[in-house]
Amino acid sequence: MLELDDYPEGTEQLLEAYLDKVPSLTGEEFETAEDYRSACPSKLNLELATELDYEQVSYRMGELASDGIFGVHYEEIGRGSPRIHYYPKEPLRVYVKTQTLMKDLFGEIPTEVRTHHLETVTTELGRLRRDVRTLTIKAGFPPESTGHGFTDEDRDEVELRWE
Repeated sequence: MLELDDYPEGTEQLLEAYLDKVPSLTGEEFETAEDYRSACPSKLNLELATELDYEQVSYRMGELASDGIFGVHYEEIGRGSPRIHYYPKEPLRVYVKTQTLMKDLFGEIPTEVRTHHLETVTTELGRLRRDVRTLTIKAGFPPESTGHGFTDEDRDEVELRWE
C-alpha cells in the first residue's frame, strides 16, 4: 500500500494532479508502449497543475520513482535535454484501485480506520462469500470447493434464491 505520510507535504496534491492526467485513466488508447509513456504527464505538466514549483515536483516524483511507484521515460525532443514523463507502475495501480473501492464502499476515503469502516468491510465480505457459495452451488460444484462449509440451511437458502 502506498503510504503518503512517508513523502513530503504536497505529494498527495501532486498525485491527484497526476491521476487527472494519466492516459490509462482518461480512456485514451495507444498503439505502442512508447506512445503511451510519451503521453504520460511530464514534470512541467505537473508543475502547471499544482502549486508546487519545478524543483518540488522533480524531488517528489524522483522519490516516488525511486520507490517503484512510477517508471521514468525520457522523450527526445530534438536538441537539449529530453522531456521526462512518468508512467504508473504496479504500486500506483493498486493504490488507485484501492482508493476507488474505498470511495465506492464508504462514499469517501477515510483518513483513519474506525470500527464502522471495519463493520462495513466485514458486511461486504460476508455478502460476497454468500454470493460465491450461491454461484458455486448454482454452477453444480460441491459447496466444499469454495473452502467454506455449507449447512443444510445454506443449501435451502440457495435453492429458494434461484427458483
